[in-house]
Amino acid sequence: VMVGYRGADGNSAFKSKKISKAIKGRNHQIFSDESLDNSKLKVKEFAEELKQKGFNIKKYTMLDVIDDIEYTRKALEMPKINLYSVSYGTRVALLYSYKYPNSINRSVMVGANPPGHFMLFADKTEQILNKYDSLYKIQNPRISIKEAMKKTYANMPKRWSGFRLDADKIKVGTFLFIFEVDNAATVFDAYFKAANKDDYSGLYLIQLLFDIAMSKNNLWGDMLSKGLSADFEPNKNYRTDFKSYDKTTILGPNISLLLWGLADGWNPSLIPEEYRKVRKSDTQTLILSGNMDNSTPTDFATEKLLPNLPNGHQVVLQDYSHNMIDNYQQEQIKAMIAYYFKTGAVDKSQIKYQPIDFKPKRSLNKMAKLGYPILVVLNWIY
Repeated sequence: VMVGYRGADGNSAFKSKKISKAIKGRNHQIFSDESLDNSKLKVKEFAEELKQKGFNIKKYTMLDVIDDIEYTRKALEMPKINLYSVSYGTRVALLYSYKYPNSINRSVMVGANPPGHFMLFADKTEQILNKYDSLYKIQNPRISIKEAMKKTYANMPKRWSGFRLDADKIKVGTFLFIFEVDNAATVFDAYFKAANKDDYSGLYLIQLLFDIAMSKNNLWGDMLSKGLSADFEPNKNYRTDFKSYDKTTILGPNISLLLWGLADGWNPSLIPEEYRKVRKSDTQTLILSGNMDNSTPTDFATEKLLPNLPNGHQVVLQDYSHNMIDNYQQEQIKAMIAYYFKTGAVDKSQIKYQPIDFKPKRSLNKMAKLGYPILVVLNWIY
């Protein structure tokens, strides 16, 4: 049974093309104050637009979504339910266990997100890059991913083949690409070619794909109303805090600055404090984590969630990243989840270690060059 999120599904989807356009930045500098201020303005205008249409945006928080799911459970006359959640959804599942503990049989959380972690931390991303670098050097001792990335940004030209390059946009695109380890190998290949052959075609393609993704995924109102309701701190200067990482880490403040740098434009309705912090939950819970997860890092779940889950278990999948269910050994992972829901026991015996293959399955540089006419059209559209 799947229950649509209010603000995301059905006729009340909070979509905004204007925010999507603004998010892509001005003058090819998405993290400039001019770009962030423009995005913040569009966020304010969209919030006002929704109010004018009769929406009470204060009723689109995460707890309201949980109440919708609980309403559905009762309507279907289910005594207890199993919850399956991924990434953002794991916070919904966790807060569900706080609010309605007697409604849940068992919960499986894939890529668990503890309270306070809808923002992404640059130093943690740097640690993940260190892991990739170490693993890559096992196969290629004389080559460093991080050194290639540093050289790339130090020598980045203003344009590739007439197209303006935005280093920060490429960094955000890189962060999103390495949600999957297979894609990570492809991205690192593009960095090697930029650093060693001065070929930035693959990185421009990452930048363009970011623009397309921002245009397609335009549920900004949903993201702002729910995510901010849980983690927003009204007196915090997010721009200053996140920009401090700009010079100390390779990928910098990344998507956190992009989203939280405009957060106060929404004026979010915060959920009660008791749901904004980690507390004990007796729900039988299985957490699946990937040790290469740059979005919901493993140790956040280990250190912050697990001690507060007396009936909790964590399985850490080695060399898996954030989109672990979409990666290899899918059937074995799904079988483990199904067995847990059925019995409450954890059996990971079918899952075998599979090291990352750093040989790219595709070349972004080749795709960019062969599809150059298409790039011209897409650049004009997006």
